Order: sequence, then structure tokens, then C-alpha cells
Amino acid sequence: MDRRYFEIEVPNRLTISDTVTQAALLPESSILSAFHCEAAAALGEECLSAAKVFSTFADVAHTDPICYLGTWSNRMANIAKCLADIEELSFQQVVEFCSAPVDPNDPIVLSGLRTFAQSLVATNQVPLPDNMVFDAQTPTTVSAVFHLERICQIYDLYLWLARRSNPLVYRSEKEAREARAEVVEAITNAIRGQLEIDSSEDVVARVAEQLMDDDLPGSRRKIRSIELGSVS
Repeated sequence: MDRRYFEIEVPNRLTISDTVTQAALLPESSILSAFHCEAAAALGEECLSAAKVFSTFADVAHTDPICYLGTWSNRMANIAKCLADIEELSFQQVVEFCSAPVDPNDPIVLSGLRTFAQSLVATNQVPLPDNMVFDAQTPTTVSAVFHLERICQIYDLYLWLARRSNPLVYRSEKEAREARAEVVEAITNAIRGQLEIDSSEDVVARVAEQLMDDDLPGSRRKIRSIELGSVS
């Protein structure tokens, strides 16, 4: 195909199948903070839960017809409930953690988020946990790949938070990037290599077996978190 074909024929063949009629909105943290203060004053509740603030804001907020609030409030409210017992977190910090790219239905990644939140309130610093810095071996089973993928998501979470905070707080950004690169390489090697797929593997059971009690400071009760060690 010559250049003339791309200049004349290709644009004529391109069509827009869907017309954009609405745009989803995510309220800024400053707006949520202002709403939190007003709601707490109006209700006479100093310790109004973040989950309640998010859901109430979504219920009462009005937008231009071309915009809508989407489902962000449900996701953020569910994450806020998982952080509710870490009482030392400010509302602004809760908003930041709840805005992070976390699936509230993924207990492994949520445990990473909780670990970061606990470290923040305990020391005002969030280093990468020692058990997340390891030599990633090429996985040979589906569950091992699944495990490394979740670890990679926790690295992504750490880097997302680091980009939005003081570098003196999230001081392991370089280590997180390097560790993430190793994990991605291990997963890639497994996919390109001879990965044994055992359909009888109970992935959920394997993950559950790796859950352990976490007694990091910053919480009044022990939580469940994943032991992020080397897997094969």
C-alpha cells in the first residue's frame, strides 16, 4: 500500500460507532473535604465516617445533564470501610487512599493499601516493606502467576501514592520500580515459557493459605494481609 492510500482511503473508512453523550465526574478531594466539614457540623457528628460521606455526597450532588457521578462512591465507600479502624488517618488521607487504583474486592491488594496506611500513621513514612523486596523467580504454576500479578498491583499502588505525596514520605519509589520490573519480567518469562496449567489447582485456597495476621502499629485490631514472599 502506498502513501496515497493512507492519506485518502483510510480516513474515509474510519467511522465513529458510539457517540459520547455523557462524561463521568470524580469530585476533587477539596470538595469532598468541604462537604465532610459541612455534613459533620449539620449532623453534629465530629467523627462522621468517610464511607457515609462518600455515599451521602453521591446521593445529594447535582451535576449538569451532560455529566454524571458514576459508581466511584460505592468503590470508595467500600475501601473506606476497610480503613475505618485506622482511626489516626485524617479525612484527607482517607480520600487519597480511597481514590487509589484498588479493587475493593481484592483482599491481597487491599492488604497492601492497609499496610501503607498503617505505616503512614505510625511513622509518617511509608517505606516499601522488606518482604516485598525479593528475587522474583519465574513462576511455574497458575496460582504463582496470580500471586505475582497481585504483588505487581501493589507496586503500582505504591508508585501511584508516591507520585501524589512528598518523596520523604514514600521514600522507596526507586526500589518499588526496580522490584516491579523484576516481577513483570518473571511473569513474562512464565507466559513465554513452559508454564504448567493445572486445572485442579485451587487458586483461592492457595491465596487464603498465604494470609496471615498483621500486627503493624496504627490499628487497634489485627488484620489480614498477604505474606509477600518469593513464590515459584
